[in-house]
Amino acid sequence: MREFSPLSVTDRSFIIPFLKNANKQSSEFSFTALYMWAGIYNTTHVTVPSASGPLLIFRSRKEESDPYAYLYPLAENGEEFSADEAVQIIADLSPGEPFSLWGLSEQQAGELRKAFPGQFDISPVRSSFDYLYPTSQLVLLGGKKLQPKRNLISSFKRLYPDFLTENITADNIAECLKMNDEWCVKMGCRHNAALSEEKCAVHRTFYHFQGLELEGLLLRAEGRIVAFTVGEPLNSDTYIVHIEKAFPEYKGSYQAINQLFAEYVQEKHPDLIYINREDDAGDEGLRKAKLSYQPVSMVEKYAGFFNPLTRP
Repeated sequence: MREFSPLSVTDRSFIIPFLKNANKQSSEFSFTALYMWAGIYNTTHVTVPSASGPLLIFRSRKEESDPYAYLYPLAENGEEFSADEAVQIIADLSPGEPFSLWGLSEQQAGELRKAFPGQFDISPVRSSFDYLYPTSQLVLLGGKKLQPKRNLISSFKRLYPDFLTENITADNIAECLKMNDEWCVKMGCRHNAALSEEKCAVHRTFYHFQGLELEGLLLRAEGRIVAFTVGEPLNSDTYIVHIEKAFPEYKGSYQAINQLFAEYVQEKHPDLIYINREDDAGDEGLRKAKLSYQPVSMVEKYAGFFNPLTRP
């Protein structure tokens, strides 16, 4: 049995080529997204040899009683695996054990159904669908449907004419963490496990902000940080936003940081035409907010569960 290793920032330089060459728009193909939640989902990785070179496998499970969930095998050259190949590779790592495949594309889900009829329970995972927007749309906020966003940004600028923006650096990360902790208390972190876990993930990300080569922008009003956001390039045409926080009592702060960061992305990465704002984790308020920005498409994801003990 091959040994899986916990994700470490020191693994980044080795892992990044596997993720980049896959050239996917899904957040599962971001090292930062995997790393920031690795402490919650106990995400680990292993490399296995193949005729074409090493293959990278990720697996996770939140509780020890849960079956392992695997990401499709990744080849450094970006080679796509057939359903037969992928399942065989993973089955060899979990002999006789139930497992699931996560982050599947619609195409991969279809191939699994065809290759293993009746052997996988496959379903879309709506809470993990990523929201994809043209960068220019988040900058301009044009049209009638996005008029409320423009109005809120105007309100913010009118209410807080002294607002300032700063790039996030080692000099202001401590302030961002303080703001995040205050936000968490305001939102009821102590009584909400999901928010508490998110707080830990945000801290984990900021502690390694430079090592993860992240970019970020913060928004000050009345002399304090009232919003911040963090992201990075994901693939050849898409930028991904990992974190966005704002104090809701500062009217328009969420909309302002969203637009200002989109402007930053457009200026610094003019070749990236989309922004992936990740999923809504099944939170209805977050879903409503992300839908209100009129995504151009959703990055759909499926999960497939296989239990050899109950299959013919």
